[in-house]
Amino acid sequence: PEFANVLLVTIANLGFADMLANWECHAKRFGLDWLVITLDDALYQQLGPKRAVRSTFNLAQETEYRRGAPYKWVTCSKLLLIVELMEKAALNLVFSDTDVVFLRDPFLPRSDLGAFIRNGSYEYVYQSNWEKNPMAMHHKLTGEANTGLYYVACHKDPEKSLAMHHFFRHVLSTCHNNDQSAWWANLWNIRKGFWHWTPGFLCARFCGTAECSAVNESRVLNYCDLNPNENAFGRLQFQFDKNVMTTYHANFVSGKGAKIKLLRKVGLWNDVWATGNCTSS
Repeated sequence: PEFANVLLVTIANLGFADMLANWECHAKRFGLDWLVITLDDALYQQLGPKRAVRSTFNLAQETEYRRGAPYKWVTCSKLLLIVELMEKAALNLVFSDTDVVFLRDPFLPRSDLGAFIRNGSYEYVYQSNWEKNPMAMHHKLTGEANTGLYYVACHKDPEKSLAMHHFFRHVLSTCHNNDQSAWWANLWNIRKGFWHWTPGFLCARFCGTAECSAVNESRVLNYCDLNPNENAFGRLQFQFDKNVMTTYHANFVSGKGAKIKLLRKVGLWNDVWATGNCTSS
């Protein structure tokens, strides 16, 4: 298969099993394959080894992670789980939170994500986080963006792969609040020339610009943002078209109930965990 070296990954505990079931409901429609990393034994036992792997961490099965201690623990733990996958499996990764829903196959050539992966020039592709007027910020530098949906090419040439592993490890070591803030703070340290570790990236090139021309390519992190019309998010304070959308991320709200409300608003919620039926409501 064309993307045999790309793995789609999500993470959940039993407290988010209904969100996971909705996520899987939409992913199944497009014949996608994925891996679930479970944060508790209860969910792992329900899914089984063919669908999931058990993380080395444990989050109480009833916990609904949101802002606060469990949220901090989960988001920083996501980094370690991704690092472990990067280092143990010779695969590139697409990570998706369970509040991201697929409206169509994200790997098709005409999809933004699929086109980026086929392009092969980028090590990191991410979802925008500018809610009020996202297209105005498309392909423009931003201080911080989302880590709920991203592609990381962590297995390219050996030197660049080592630099990517080292970068994620360093982000993990500085994750004191959440993975998003830590990731982007470290990216900006590279851009500002504060990163001098070896091995590691010495420069960050945004969306194919001419910057970093004097730096060995193996030490350059190439990154770019996904089209926010195609990969919509937030409380939908901007015009959106489901005929254009490939993904929708129910973020900019706190708590599972608020996320489900957003998913219902756009007709993308299925209470599969309770009913067993995979039909949009």
